[in-house]
Amino acid sequence: MSLSEDLGEQNKTVDELLLEGRQKAMQMNYGDALQCFNEVLKIDPNNLRALNNRGNIYHTMGNDNGALRDFEKALEVDPTFIEAEYGKGLVYISLNRREEAIASFERYVANAPPDEQQQVQYAQQFLMELKGQNQSTNP
Repeated sequence: MSLSEDLGEQNKTVDELLLEGRQKAMQMNYGDALQCFNEVLKIDPNNLRALNNRGNIYHTMGNDNGALRDFEKALEVDPTFIEAEYGKGLVYISLNRREEAIASFERYVANAPPDEQQQVQYAQQFLMELKGQNQSTNP
């Protein structure tokens, strides 16, 4: 990266970096997306969107411990940031921690805003599957 490119990167706003990071993630360019979210977090270590987006990318890349740290930090910063509960539920499924996944998805479903109905339906489906597994393993 040239000096002028480096200086341009420093002048990007948090919103520009968040947008660029989401675009990179949608293109499955996870390394560059992580770089954008890491830059946001250098500027604003408690940025909920950056923590949530980075957590999602970490999870996608198989770094579930990193994902869980980001989702938990987002909830520490703002316990009402319910999107992080959904992310935690997905991570807990990957880690085979069913009870914690159930608890996270239940909190998400109970508190999700009305504009997230599709995501709520996914969470409800996960809950049915997780609770069904618990019933089949506990006679």
